[in-house]
Amino acid sequence: MAGLRDEVVVVTGATRGIGRATALAYARRGAKVVICGRSTNDKPNKVLPGTVEEAEAALRAAGAPDVMALAVNLGEDAEVERFADKILARFGRCDTLINNAAVSFLGGFLEVPASRWRSVLNVNIVAAVILTQKLLPGMIERGRGSVLTVGSGAAYSDNVLQLPYSVTKLGLERIAKGLAFQFGDKGIAANCLLIDEVVVTEAVHLHAPQLAQAAKWDAEDSAEAIVWITEQGSKLSGRVLGFDELQSLGALKSHRSGASV
Repeated sequence: MAGLRDEVVVVTGATRGIGRATALAYARRGAKVVICGRSTNDKPNKVLPGTVEEAEAALRAAGAPDVMALAVNLGEDAEVERFADKILARFGRCDTLINNAAVSFLGGFLEVPASRWRSVLNVNIVAAVILTQKLLPGMIERGRGSVLTVGSGAAYSDNVLQLPYSVTKLGLERIAKGLAFQFGDKGIAANCLLIDEVVVTEAVHLHAPQLAQAAKWDAEDSAEAIVWITEQGSKLSGRVLGFDELQSLGALKSHRSGASV
C-alpha cells in the first residue's frame, strides 16, 4: 500500500510497542518515517527488547522509501530541539507528528521525588511541546498537517502509584484540544488517541501477562487507529478518541484470536 507516499511522518518513542507498530504502519503505506528512541544496540534497555537500529531496519523492510532513526533523550530540551532541526534539515517539513513517547515511575505521592516528576513532565509533555512548536509552523504554512498525542485511561485514574504519568496524559489531551481550537482554521488536525483499554505490548507481556492473555487490542490495532485518525485530515480534529468510539466509527477491529468485539 502506498497511500501516503512522500508524506513525512514523525513518531517518537518507536523502538517498541505502539510507537514501533505505528511507524511500521506508516512505512507500509509508503510514508517517509522519522523515529527516535533511547535504546540503541550499544545501550539497549536492560529489560525490554527493541533498539533504534532494529526499528530502522524493520521500517526499511516494511517499504518506507526513506527512514531517519535517531537516538534521542527526549528528557533534554536541547536534544529535542536538535532532533527537530535534523528533521527539517533532511526533509524540509513534517506532515504528521505522533507524540507517543512516555515514561513513568511507580510509587506513592510521597515516594516519588520531584526530580522524577520533572523527568516524566519533560519526556511526556515538554518534548511534545518543543517538537510541535518546531514542526507546526511548516504545517500551517502549507495549510495542512496532523498532530496526534497518545493518551491513556490513567488520566482518569485515582491510582496514585502512577500520578506523574496520569497528570501528563491528561495534559496531552488538553494540548490536542488546544491545538485544534487555535489552528483548526489553518488546516491543522489535532487529536488524541485515548488508550482506555489494555493494549498488548512487550511491557504488558513482561509485567502483566495475565492482562495480555485477556486483552482484545494490541499495538498493531492502536497503530491502525492512529493512521486512520490522521488520514481523516482536518475534518476530524479536537477529539479524544477511545477504542469503543473508534470501533463504532469503523476505524478499528480487533484481530486478536479469541477477542470478543
